[in-house]
Amino acid sequence: PDLAPAGENHLLGSTSVITSIVYCGNSIEYNTFDKESAEIIRLVEKPAKVMLNETELSETESSEPDGWTWTAFKKGGILKILKKGGRNVLIGF
Repeated sequence: PDLAPAGENHLLGSTSVITSIVYCGNSIEYNTFDKESAEIIRLVEKPAKVMLNETELSETESSEPDGWTWTAFKKGGILKILKKGGRNVLIGF
């Protein structure tokens, strides 16, 4: 997180190869090579929704498959996504 500027969204890491990623003003969309993976993303704000293959994922308290967690910082925070059932992820703000 210290390497990514607080005022920008950045994918910090993934357990799979990211085959494409698009940063838009109100969303981030990316695809992974593997259906099962975990991603860590530095975000400017907490997402309103996280979708996996057009199905909304639930925010969880712990790292549960097909769910996400949010760790807030003074500016923005860290989104962790753990998925096992798809390749296409959409993060909406």
